[in-house]
Amino acid sequence: MKTPSVRQLLPFEAEDCLGTLGKRIATVRRVRGLTQADLAGKAGVGVKTVLNAEHGSPGVAVGHLLTILWALDLTAGFSQSLAQLGTDQGVTSLLEEQLPLRVRGRGRS
Repeated sequence: MKTPSVRQLLPFEAEDCLGTLGKRIATVRRVRGLTQADLAGKAGVGVKTVLNAEHGSPGVAVGHLLTILWALDLTAGFSQSLAQLGTDQGVTSLLEEQLPLRVRGRGRS
């Protein structure tokens, strides 16, 4: 029998994001009339993975989350949100100032 693992400590904001994502996955699944087993089969993951994703568990692999979002046809919105990360002008300017003009391969050792 497996013993429960110690819950990973996450920043509160990260926990909130996972919880919100899990609730939305569960809501969309129910709106579409899918059981957790139906969604697991469509996504190619286990029912336990779907259950954990819906509960916002930090132990669910990012790849599995993305597969579940794909199975619910939600990846377009997720991709748009990811594309916006780090695009505020201050961050972008700072990063561009620190970039080298050239990137050279590493010499052979």
